Amino acid sequence: EAYRLKNEAEKLGVDFLQSHSPNTNNMAGKDGFDDAVFKTKRAVEICSVLGIKNVVCHQFIEKN
Repeated sequence: EAYRLKNEAEKLGVDFLQSHSPNTNNMAGKDGFDDAVFKTKRAVEICSVLGIKNVVCHQFIEKN
């Protein structure tokens, strides 16, 4: 999907400038923390494909 978006943006002459990582419930125990980390890493990977150099990410607090 990221590559499809990249190709479409290139056709339209559009650049992506910034992004915000997904909102997650990282306080929902270990599963919530792991989910937040996974989704944030994935968002950064997608931003790399799209040429986005600025990604807003919030800190994670692992709740034991």
